[in-house]
Amino acid sequence: MTFARAVARIFILARRIWLIPANLVALGLAILPLLAPVLMHLGLVDAANTVYGVCGLQCHQLPGRSFFLGPYPLGVCERCISIDVAVLLAGLAYARWRRPLRFRLWTPLFLLAAMIPMAIDGGSQYLGWRESTWWLRVLTGSIYGAGLVFFFYPLLDLLLTRALVEFARAGILEPHEVALQ
Repeated sequence: MTFARAVARIFILARRIWLIPANLVALGLAILPLLAPVLMHLGLVDAANTVYGVCGLQCHQLPGRSFFLGPYPLGVCERCISIDVAVLLAGLAYARWRRPLRFRLWTPLFLLAAMIPMAIDGGSQYLGWRESTWWLRVLTGSIYGAGLVFFFYPLLDLLLTRALVEFARAGILEPHEVALQ
């Protein structure tokens, strides 16, 4: 097997399985914020503080804008947990329906449209014009999270497919090896 063919086989494998690690990462991001209050409840304060610190890389963690498990806030705010859960759910939906639907949403306007509600809600709250509500934070975060998936996942599928087409065009792969399986 030539080096080029080995690289092409890696691309075939990547196109088949990339959704598994992507959805596992999304699952981890959705579960991690729930872990912090559970660890606090169990008295594992150092471990909980580590989780809160990791979650703080993503979020402002203001308690007034967070859901609580018992007396402890989640590791991220309402909007961020909504983004994480929406990415997970949209990723699972994409994995289920990606072949029949053949999404074509990777235009920058689509991503911008998914960002606008969150930008308006979060921006107007940040500027002190109004106070957002938990359900608006959940709604706008969910729209943005799903928009991220339906923008980037089809784009990644397209890029991997185009790479395989180029391998076939160069004679490194057979045309039947390029078909999405």
